[in-house]
Amino acid sequence: MAINHLYSHFSYFYFNVFYKLVTEHHGKLYVPGDFKDDGGFLKTLSFF
Repeated sequence: MAINHLYSHFSYFYFNVFYKLVTEHHGKLYVPGDFKDDGGFLKTLSFF
């Protein structure tokens, strides 16, 4: 029972870290080569 409890805390922790990294650093997930032109890349970096 204690192992399941410990595993649930670790999985919750890793999910939160992953979520925070993806939501706060989403612009770093893409490289300019993924887009046809620079305008599309710059749009992913803007918030609006």
